[in-house]
Amino acid sequence: MEIIFRIASVLIGYAFGCIQTSYLYGRYKAGIDIREHGSGSAGMTNVYRTLGYKAGIFVFVCDVLKGAAGFFVCLLIFPSLPYAALYGGIGVVLGHNFPAVLKFKGGKGIASTIGVFLCLSWQVTLPVCAVGLALLFATRYVSLTSLAIVLLFPIGLLIAGYSPEPVAVCAVASAMAFIMHRENIKRLFTGCERKFELKKKPPGAGKE
Repeated sequence: MEIIFRIASVLIGYAFGCIQTSYLYGRYKAGIDIREHGSGSAGMTNVYRTLGYKAGIFVFVCDVLKGAAGFFVCLLIFPSLPYAALYGGIGVVLGHNFPAVLKFKGGKGIASTIGVFLCLSWQVTLPVCAVGLALLFATRYVSLTSLAIVLLFPIGLLIAGYSPEPVAVCAVASAMAFIMHRENIKRLFTGCERKFELKKKPPGAGKE
C-alpha cells in the first residue's frame, strides 16, 4: 500500500508544480509569454535576464516556496508515511518541469528542488548552497552553480547518515536536473555558456 501513497504524494506535488510562477508573472505583470523570450525556459534565470532582478528574485522565492508547499502538504496528509513529504516535493519539481497546463513546457526545477531540500534537511542544504554561491561568484555560471548544488546534496545526506531511500530519491532529482540542463552542459564544455551579469532590467523588457 505504501507505493500507492508515494504515487499519491507525487501527484499532489505535481499539482503544486503546475503553478508556473514565471509564466504567470510574465503574462500578467509584463504581458509576455516568458517561454517565447530569452532561453525559452519558464524559470528564474530567464525571468531575471528578460524582466530584471526584481522579477527574478520574486520568481525564485515563489518557486522555492512552491517546493516547500508540496513537501508540507503531503506531510500533513500522510504524517505516518515515511518520506511521503519528499515524494510530494519531487512531484512539485516534475510539475514545474513538465506542467500539463502549459503543454509540458516549463522550467528546470532548481529553485523548487532547493525548496524541497531545505525542508528535508536545512542543515545539509545551507552549506551546499554556500558552496554553490562561492562557485557562482568564482565562475558566474548559474547553470554550473545549480548542478553543483543538486549533485552535492545527496552526497551530503549520505555523509549525514540518512537512510538509503531519501538519498536515492534526491539522487534521482539530481539526475533529472542534469538532464534538464543538458544543453547548458554542452555549452559549458564548449565555452559558450552565458555568464551571470548583475543588472536591474534588460533593455526592451516589459509589455509587448
